[in-house]
Amino acid sequence: MSEDAIEHRTRVIVVGAGYAGLTAALFLAWRGVPVTLVERHPSTSVQPKAFGIVHRSMELLRQIPGLEEKILAADVIDFVNEAHITIATDMKDPNPEILLAGNDDTMSRLIRLTPAGFGALPQSKIEAILRRTAEELGGDLRFSTRLESFDEDDDGVVATLVDLPTGRRYRVAADYLVAADGWQAPVREWLELPTHGVGELWRCRTILFDADLTELLAGRKALLTYFKNDEFTGLYAYLENAREVFGVSGAHLLGINYFIERGESDDDFTDERCVELVRKAMVEPDLEVTITDQSTFVIAHRVADRMREGRVFLAGDSAHVMPQTGGLGGATAIQDGYDIAWRIAAVVAGYAGPNLLTGYDAERRPVGESTANRQLHRLSERMAPQLKTLQFAEEVSPVWEHLGYRVHSPFVGTEPDDDGDLLEDPELAQARPGSRAPHVPVRHGDREISLLDLFGRDHVLLLGSPGTPWRAAAEKQAAALGVPLPVYAFGADLTDHTGEAARRYDLGPDTAVLVRPDGYVVWRALSRPDDPERALRDALTTVLGRAGEPVEPPQWSEPALRRTAIRFFSNIRR
Repeated sequence: MSEDAIEHRTRVIVVGAGYAGLTAALFLAWRGVPVTLVERHPSTSVQPKAFGIVHRSMELLRQIPGLEEKILAADVIDFVNEAHITIATDMKDPNPEILLAGNDDTMSRLIRLTPAGFGALPQSKIEAILRRTAEELGGDLRFSTRLESFDEDDDGVVATLVDLPTGRRYRVAADYLVAADGWQAPVREWLELPTHGVGELWRCRTILFDADLTELLAGRKALLTYFKNDEFTGLYAYLENAREVFGVSGAHLLGINYFIERGESDDDFTDERCVELVRKAMVEPDLEVTITDQSTFVIAHRVADRMREGRVFLAGDSAHVMPQTGGLGGATAIQDGYDIAWRIAAVVAGYAGPNLLTGYDAERRPVGESTANRQLHRLSERMAPQLKTLQFAEEVSPVWEHLGYRVHSPFVGTEPDDDGDLLEDPELAQARPGSRAPHVPVRHGDREISLLDLFGRDHVLLLGSPGTPWRAAAEKQAAALGVPLPVYAFGADLTDHTGEAARRYDLGPDTAVLVRPDGYVVWRALSRPDDPERALRDALTTVLGRAGEPVEPPQWSEPALRRTAIRFFSNIRR
């Protein structure tokens, strides 16, 4: 790497301040990794974009003390009880297909499976919270700054940045670059990484309007209806306090899909035509309508063939653009950002091998592609019957997609009876390697917590009982490898007062379960091996990408050692 005119050094450059980029920067900063985020816009988005943070994403965000509380305190609706989502021919369809109706079975099942709440906020407001938190934790977030170019080699990445208000160019050096630069993905294009998928499907013209729809809404506070009829496809969205929440100029939104290949364009949407479309959708031919604003967004399906190229990692829409139907695009972006952050942090700290980074593509790409394909399937069901000629995977419960994804890579243990499936029923999951660790209530001291509250900073070892050699083995191998490894034993540190932990984790007196920072089980022993120390050392070197390396502790700096001590004592969420 050339040292010429390098103005600033950091560990990680993140490009883009959407969900993926902000989450990556946030969790790198939280873990003490120097990070510089660049975003060409002057601030986080002022457009509402996606709505809400689903429970799995909140499980990750709540690992930072106080962050979940900030988000939930700003909620604009009781989404669990007040949201309605339907498919209809129009707003007076007598038999709409109901996808969500207040506190239905899907929501009640999710609530039982996780301690995390649902963040009922538009993406614009959530991004602002993530930005403030990342900056408070020491992240270097540079807005009105554009990535002009970058060079990458075996030693690192050097990026040329432009400060847009002044036009000044300067160079920043880093170990890694995370490209979270959106669906147009300039970094992916520069790298010439191939993609596959259906591509751009159509565009949607969003029309904000005012009208008196009191009787039609029948007291509902939040409504999303997908339209599927012979004249047009699209959607209608309403939130009782939309003006206050989104800062929009109209209380109602009508989205109409149009197709460039048919010669259609934004110019077709005159105010007169928009009024006509609103009246047809509401089935109110004489409705008084005022059009207040219009804009356009693209519906597309495109997945990168790989999410890593050398020291550059794709995250969010740059890796997998998907239709909005299903609401998991933002969640997938948050989870991408979290995943690459904990891996890079472990490598930078010195206790994980660089090979661990290959697990990012191996694990996140199948999840991203599966989610994109399932949201495309839902698009075909809700408003695009022409897409039904495509081959789709079998539909599954939304609960599975929210909490049931499994991961497979060389850094996750595999048991003989593992079926290799990407999805499982989280209500039946048994904490096998590759599965999300189940939420169960336990007592820690005089407090009841979720077992998930123990995860986040570091890998954690759970023991079925205190009277086994596993704890001594963990202390010895953690010291030998320089790995922060908190240990919690049932019967000493934890009390399974409901019996759920024993059932869901298959706990016996000799059980040991290793869980990584994102709450995924990566190894377990259901019985005591002949040599527990060797078994645990083999497990740790495998899951940390250090297989085949000498078992020697990394040479940590004094600040790194202090951060490790702080991590250990703050591991349980307060």
